Amino acid sequence: AHVGGTTAYDGVYQSATELDSHVPVPFKCVARRFFVSVADAPVGVQTAIATLRRNVGNTALTVTITGAALTGSDTTNEVELAAGDLMDVQFVLSATAVTESGQGTSTELEEIP
Repeated sequence: AHVGGTTAYDGVYQSATELDSHVPVPFKCVARRFFVSVADAPVGVQTAIATLRRNVGNTALTVTITGAALTGSDTTNEVELAAGDLMDVQFVLSATAVTESGQGTSTELEEIP
């Protein structure tokens, strides 16, 4: 579970420590069409913010889910990734957001020849 007011990282595993969650990027590519779902809506004005991260830094792919929503997407931004970059998703729940029992993401990766 992911408790309100905390940060978690998803990749190979969900963890409070980013270094435990990295996924190596297998080829040079463009990441786009970032979709996020949560099992429990943040409720009211509370938020769940998901950001695709590359090599422990934020990218432009970010989704904010607020109120009763269970899904969100960023279909505008895209990010170039190099083979071997380390990728994960940072989830930040606002202070009094409900405890998340689960979340999921999907991202299109288009190989750059």
